[in-house]
Amino acid sequence: MQYRRSRMLADITDMLCMQYRLSQLLDEGDYSMPRVVPAKMHYIERARAILADARDMLGGNGILLDYHVARHLCDIEAIDTYEGTDTVQALIVGRDINGYNAFVPVSGH
Repeated sequence: MQYRRSRMLADITDMLCMQYRLSQLLDEGDYSMPRVVPAKMHYIERARAILADARDMLGGNGILLDYHVARHLCDIEAIDTYEGTDTVQALIVGRDINGYNAFVPVSGH
């Protein structure tokens, strides 16, 4: 349990450091989607892992609303979908890396 909690804290600290750096870039006027998207992808992946671990650590209580973990698990799924799944985020990053737009919006629908 101590190891798992330590990993959770390390992941959360990592995400806070990334967010701090992104806020610096915003202040410097050097903020762009290709810079933000990798962080968003990382945040969602790590948040899912942290929440899955928390649910597992609580056993059967992990699915009870009293402990809020189940609610947060549902919330992270909604955030992932609303903010764009990893696949969509990867397309944005890929476009920035190689200059090729792998998706083209369909017009007229």
